[in-house]
Amino acid sequence: ITDGQNHRLQLCPGAGAACTTIAGTGTQGGGNAQLNQPSLGLELAISTRTYAIADYSNSRVQLCAGAGIECSTIAGTGSMASGDTGLNHPHGVAITADGKYAIA
Repeated sequence: ITDGQNHRLQLCPGAGAACTTIAGTGTQGGGNAQLNQPSLGLELAISTRTYAIADYSNSRVQLCAGAGIECSTIAGTGSMASGDTGLNHPHGVAITADGKYAIA
C-alpha cells in the first residue's frame, strides 16, 4: 500500500493485522531511504524481490529492496525536469517483460 501522506510503502497482511513499513521512513525527504508523497503507482519485481515506486513529489522512480535498506533512483533527478532524464511528478511505474520500466 502506498501511504502517500506518510511518505512510505506499507505491507499489510490482512484485516486486523498490523502493517509493516517496507520503504520510506515516514518522514518526507529526498534522501536514498526517504520518499516524498509516493503515488499509487508501484510495481513488484518478483524475481529480485524489489519494489519500483513512483516517488511523486521527488519526481523520480525509486527501486527499493525493503525496510531499512536505502533505495536507488532508477529514473528522474529528484527535481522536476523535462528531457530524456527528467520526470515531473510521476504517477505510476510498470516493469515490462524484458525488465525495462514504463513510467507514467
